[in-house]
Amino acid sequence: MTFSIQKRICIWLLATALGATAGNLNAQKGRIEEPRWFQIYGLRSSLGVYAEGSHTTSTLRDGSSITYNRWFMGPSLSLSSRGSFYHPNLAEWTLAGEFSPGWRTQSVSPGSPMMQRSDFEWLGNFETRVLLMGEKPYRSSLFFAQTHIFRDYDFFTSVTVDSTRYGGDFGYHEGPVPFRISIHRRSEETFGLIQTTSTDDTSITFDAMNTRASGETKLVGIFNQFEREDGGLGGTGTDFNLNLNDIETFGSRAQIDVFSTLGYAYREFSEIPSSEWSAATRLSYQHTPRFSSFYDGSYFRSEVGSGSANNFNGGAGVQHQLYDSLTSTLRAQAANYSSSGGGGSTEFRQYSLSLSESYTKRIGSRSRLNIGGTFTYENNEQQTQGLFIDVPNERHTFPASGGVSPERISLRLPHVLSGTIIVKDNSGAVIPEVGNYTIFQNGAVTHIERVVGSVRIPSGGTILVDYSAEASPSGDYQAWGRLAQIRLDLWDGRVGIYGRLNSVENDAPPELIAQEIWAWAVGAEYNRDWFNVGAEYEAYDSNFSSYRTARLRQSLRFRPDNQSSLTFDFSQNFTRYLDADRQEQFYTAIGRYNRRLTHHLGLNIEGGGSWRIGELVDQTRYAFRPGLDFAMGRLTIKAGYDFTYNQYLNSSETQRHMLFIRARRTF
Repeated sequence: MTFSIQKRICIWLLATALGATAGNLNAQKGRIEEPRWFQIYGLRSSLGVYAEGSHTTSTLRDGSSITYNRWFMGPSLSLSSRGSFYHPNLAEWTLAGEFSPGWRTQSVSPGSPMMQRSDFEWLGNFETRVLLMGEKPYRSSLFFAQTHIFRDYDFFTSVTVDSTRYGGDFGYHEGPVPFRISIHRRSEETFGLIQTTSTDDTSITFDAMNTRASGETKLVGIFNQFEREDGGLGGTGTDFNLNLNDIETFGSRAQIDVFSTLGYAYREFSEIPSSEWSAATRLSYQHTPRFSSFYDGSYFRSEVGSGSANNFNGGAGVQHQLYDSLTSTLRAQAANYSSSGGGGSTEFRQYSLSLSESYTKRIGSRSRLNIGGTFTYENNEQQTQGLFIDVPNERHTFPASGGVSPERISLRLPHVLSGTIIVKDNSGAVIPEVGNYTIFQNGAVTHIERVVGSVRIPSGGTILVDYSAEASPSGDYQAWGRLAQIRLDLWDGRVGIYGRLNSVENDAPPELIAQEIWAWAVGAEYNRDWFNVGAEYEAYDSNFSSYRTARLRQSLRFRPDNQSSLTFDFSQNFTRYLDADRQEQFYTAIGRYNRRLTHHLGLNIEGGGSWRIGELVDQTRYAFRPGLDFAMGRLTIKAGYDFTYNQYLNSSETQRHMLFIRARRTF
């Protein structure tokens, strides 16, 4: 990535803003303004110095190591202003942010001379925007922005990100169908790891909307072309997404709501194409204040290479509230799933009927009881040809924990062939397993667990998975499902006790692959203003997979005095996979302290550790981040240090030190 264009633009912006200070500064709002070629209002500026540095070392099991250093120092200038060209109604501009030109050195050891660099660099966090014909319905805007930030992927992983963005927004903002066309360009580099990653993408977005008294229709299309490089591995890709959404309200009492959506997506990364079609609609009818009905249907098709999958769903239901405390729901549903590929094809049809009850009861003035249950009947039919089922683009989202508890998903089909699993991000780019996720099987179920610290899969991230699974013989069977849950909250929620039970049974013949489940969980919580604790135990037994999990958490909040705060958060997770005869433990401890040392000086410290123990998942992580901020009059100083440590599978150890200091005086 080159920064010559952004340098020229930034220098031009600085020269323009500074030169304009000698112009006319006494223009006042509230009166008719005469045309002037250039005007500037309310210029505010500050001058200072900015410096940062990072040192990262990664040591492998064989004793070899890689060291990455990056240092920067230079003056900084902050500007905030607005103005116009010729007249505010023709072109109005805004400029806000910080600019820091300086000298950068960067080195990787061992490495070739091409990986050693020492040159001029322009850092900044600013945005400038020009609004054209702002009072007209066809108003447009142009922008240029640069950011230099520290991005947290979870509590124990932080990187430095330099980004440059520019583009424009055009359209027509009145009439029955206002629309907008946006053309944006982004170049981004990520530092802080041993390997620098870069992304360049160009996107074109079109959105149009029609708003009516009874509803709204919106069309959004996005075309994105991108290029990525990650540690010497890279590729180019193309995304195209088109979505049409509609919301309607009907009836004399506005008692009928209809939501519909249509979608299409095409992805191509390094010549691996995939596409998706989707459609869904839902109608809800509020017949009386206590009685309603709902109807829904959906279709989804996914294609990757020669494989494809189709999914149809349709259902209807009614809901009745006999009392304020008792709600009943009856639902009928039909589903059809089919897939085909090189290994064979399968079709699965399901017809189900479910009844749910929810009861809430106040006990005295400070306690509440919640009881709920669902009974489901299913009739299942499946037809299979071939030995394997190919599944393309199965979408999963990891639970977001910020890296303080396990983030794990399970593939939907049993008996997956682990060698066929391909994990991709939303754009279709393949994500390597090392350092990003682990795959393991417990019985017939395949799990994918995010590695804490992965930058390709952020905490709570979404992945697409292609895989093949063993096909079940053709046949049909019936299944019965039961779900019950209860929760008792005492003393305005200070104490909570809960439990749940889930079971699924069927009459499938032994040769069919059909799941039976018996699972239960119990838990308790205790909450005070300064102290929170919770515990849960779950037992899950199935003919596919069985496990036991215990979860504990504790939080403490203190206010030693009016000038400080102190918090501690702890969690412990214990999981035993019975079929795989495997155990895993996950511990985290995080503390934060903030204090005003004087009227002008503040201190903040946070740090913690994370320990994951188990076969093929051992990982130890630490983080420590102290910081100071000083403010007196128009002078501000901010400094910080960030230390992270990661040991993974006893095969690699990475330490990163990063510090920065910013001093600035406002004029």
